[in-house]
Amino acid sequence: MHGIKEPNLPEHQVTVAVSALPIEGIQCISPPEVSCLPPALRQHADLQLCHLGGRVLLAAPEVFSFYKDALSTFGFEILCGETNIGSTYPADAAYNIARVGNAAFLHPKIADPVALRFFEMQNIRVIPVRQGYTKCAVVPVDDRSLITADAGIARAARCAGFSVLEIQPGGVTLAGFPYGFLGGAAGKTAADAVYVTGALSAHPSKQEIFVFLQKRGIKIRERHIPIPIDIGSVLPLMET
Repeated sequence: MHGIKEPNLPEHQVTVAVSALPIEGIQCISPPEVSCLPPALRQHADLQLCHLGGRVLLAAPEVFSFYKDALSTFGFEILCGETNIGSTYPADAAYNIARVGNAAFLHPKIADPVALRFFEMQNIRVIPVRQGYTKCAVVPVDDRSLITADAGIARAARCAGFSVLEIQPGGVTLAGFPYGFLGGAAGKTAADAVYVTGALSAHPSKQEIFVFLQKRGIKIRERHIPIPIDIGSVLPLMET
């Protein structure tokens, strides 16, 4: 068992992930609650933690001790961010950064400065977008492909040379909000598998999603409930 090198893109079967819901066959670290957030967001891992690259993770100050204790034993270096999690957007989005291949999609005025410095030092391409919730809004597929319902992210990704499936919003639940993000309801659990927290049968872009993934040799692993729930992403960390 070893750490996943490319954030969000395992090369083998995932063994350890940070997830607010259990996943069969994977040791899931359940995120702590951040009390200043709305109830539905308090355990959203992608508002608390960002896999910067390799063995380096970035955690918000409020949850730094928790993730240091929980993940250092797996060989990760946990950096403490400079930005406290706020109760509303955009103050809650400093760690919600989408790493896809050698790129990081983020809002440069919202992302935590520690992340920005890391990406600069490691020559990771920063792709600026207006959406602060980039991790929620993106399903990483492979190092050159992604799925998103955000038109701005889709446009920026295409300009950067990515293959993009731009889907319709909706089809994902999030209590207290009109709908959630598909990226917040999904995560790769193997090189050839995307896990989704519920069935995609009611998603308005279900057929396009299936085709896009199938062309890339990726299957969908669905939790057996009628509709996906935005849980703050599944963040894969360790693999076989």
